[in-house]
Amino acid sequence: MLPLIVLLAGIFWPVEAIPQWIRPLSYLMPAYYSVDALRSIFIRVWGFEMIYPTIIMMPVFSLVFITGATLSLKKNRR
Repeated sequence: MLPLIVLLAGIFWPVEAIPQWIRPLSYLMPAYYSVDALRSIFIRVWGFEMIYPTIIMMPVFSLVFITGATLSLKKNRR
């Protein structure tokens, strides 16, 4: 699973280079938003005001995954 995440997150090449039919999967990967924020800072020299929507997505993913994990643990505990 990790190689798939690395390939779809745009670490080695931009997401725009990934085939159109598989690109929506990239937007479902939390790593995509981290890579996009870092690429925007280092390559595009954008400031916080330009990348805050990308940064906001990381805690959103964390909240979704922690909630899902908590619910699945509660379900398995019964």
